[in-house]
Amino acid sequence: AVVDACRELKIYTEGCFIFGIPGESLATMQDSLDFAKTTGIDRTIKFIFQPITNTELYDLCVEKGYLTDDYDPTQAYVTGNRCFVKTEKFSPEDVIKIVGR
Repeated sequence: AVVDACRELKIYTEGCFIFGIPGESLATMQDSLDFAKTTGIDRTIKFIFQPITNTELYDLCVEKGYLTDDYDPTQAYVTGNRCFVKTEKFSPEDVIKIVGR
């Protein structure tokens, strides 16, 4: 409804989605992609989760052993194209593939 109203008013719409957050699976990432397609937004922006030090999610990644061996906090940028998280449910390569769709 909001996107339809924006379209009628000629307002450009974007939706931002983050992929590779601990707790996600390949299925939930695909669900996010499918949802983005059904909204009718003009542009979908896809980000890869970046574990930033001194955050709860970073601490969780350390606790669970989710950080990749090549994790370097100086390379973890909000708009980065690298994935530094691996879980039982996805690999960094899986996330990069999803974001590339």
